Amino acid sequence: MKRKSDPIQFVLVQYKSENHSTKLKESLEAKKRVIQVLMEMALIEQQENQVHLG
Repeated sequence: MKRKSDPIQFVLVQYKSENHSTKLKESLEAKKRVIQVLMEMALIEQQENQVHLG
């Protein structure tokens, strides 16, 4: 009985690790986009402040 379950467990572990790395990549991409948006907002805010001061 145990021999039959071993390959199934291995496949599940392999699938989970692949799924995890995909989610990790997606998370990193999302973080990059958030940082990019925040930097753009900060740049626009800085430009607006300069306009008000000028």
